[in-house]
Amino acid sequence: MAAVQLDQHQRQAADWRTGWAVVAAAAGSGKTTVLVERTVMLLQEGVPPNQICILVYNKAAAETLQRRLAARVGRIGKQVDAVTFHSFGLRLWRANHGGVMPKLVGKDKPAGNSRVLTFGSIAGPLIRKMKVGLSLKETETIVSAMREKLWDYNDPTTLKRVLKSFGVGRKGLLELAKHYQGIKETSGFLDYSDMIAEPAQGILARDPAWFAVLPLYRHVMVDECQDMNEARFMLATTLAQRAQSMLAVGDLRQSVNGFTGAEPGLFKALADHPAVTLITFPVNRRSTQRIIEAANAIADGQTWN
Repeated sequence: MAAVQLDQHQRQAADWRTGWAVVAAAAGSGKTTVLVERTVMLLQEGVPPNQICILVYNKAAAETLQRRLAARVGRIGKQVDAVTFHSFGLRLWRANHGGVMPKLVGKDKPAGNSRVLTFGSIAGPLIRKMKVGLSLKETETIVSAMREKLWDYNDPTTLKRVLKSFGVGRKGLLELAKHYQGIKETSGFLDYSDMIAEPAQGILARDPAWFAVLPLYRHVMVDECQDMNEARFMLATTLAQRAQSMLAVGDLRQSVNGFTGAEPGLFKALADHPAVTLITFPVNRRSTQRIIEAANAIADGQTWN
């Protein structure tokens, strides 16, 4: 696949080599293209692929990056660490526990297997008993988000944060989350949110054991930064502090995952930091002019970007 022609704004991001920069740009402006082209340029400059890390929001995004890198540079592109936050966190957890695979809370319990924990088997009876007033799926989403926000369930202000973040005035939800977390800890199980939260809490506590298993990258990139929560932010910025450069891309106006614990304010604070360079992509390459005009009308009056 031939190299993509970048405009001057995209070229500024692709050429970024030292320090922290934020790319704030709308969907269709070429953020993923820049991540790919910047990685290709780094490889061509002689940076080993294992010295490049691209943290992404979900598995589909990781697969897209890996596929596009392979199309540009072949097998070496597959050696670049393009990985989801959860996979990266699980990797850290295993490294910190002698390489063993943790017992994971599953979505379904195999017939006749009482040793497999599921969220429903733990929380279902509690939801009814505590009158939480949410469905099983809604409760699981919020409890997972609370975990990735690194909340202390024994902090008296946590309930207020639950109410503010999720709009649910149910004290039983906090009690359920505490009970669920306690069962996991005593039985030695992890769930999806623990994969990020446990390493992030270890780093937040400055635990040397967690820092010992953190890989050292020369260049760190982070995709969809508007959907980071506290745990993801902690992992990303800790890696970046030990690297030569960080390029974080996203757009506050695309943040639609608050119900999963996303904190767009973290991305805004990063972009507004005086030591961080802000780069914008003003050209949209995906949408028609009418769609762009409609989007701009909706966003009119917003002060950021």
